[in-house]
Amino acid sequence: MTTNGLVSLTRTDNKNIAIVMSLQGESLQLVQNRVGLPYRVSEATYTHHPVESGVSFQEFRKSYQLPKASYACIFCSGVADVTATESVPEFEAHGKIEVLA
Repeated sequence: MTTNGLVSLTRTDNKNIAIVMSLQGESLQLVQNRVGLPYRVSEATYTHHPVESGVSFQEFRKSYQLPKASYACIFCSGVADVTATESVPEFEAHGKIEVLA
């Protein structure tokens, strides 16, 4: 996932994740190659639910659903849907967030 030049990667040998700044024009594959093993880019796609047009804001709020995130498995590229969420402190209880230069 790329956000304002930041790319998240997941380690293949433990539960750690890493954040790295991408270079100008650098593709996700090039970022992954630069960082090297055991990191793999964590790619996400989002499914947006249709929103009815021409309704009041109150009606919009009642029917709006957040986009559904799906991730590409770092081992097989299969679809991995979100089954649970956790806060940063909850994640750090079993994994580590590394910031790589």
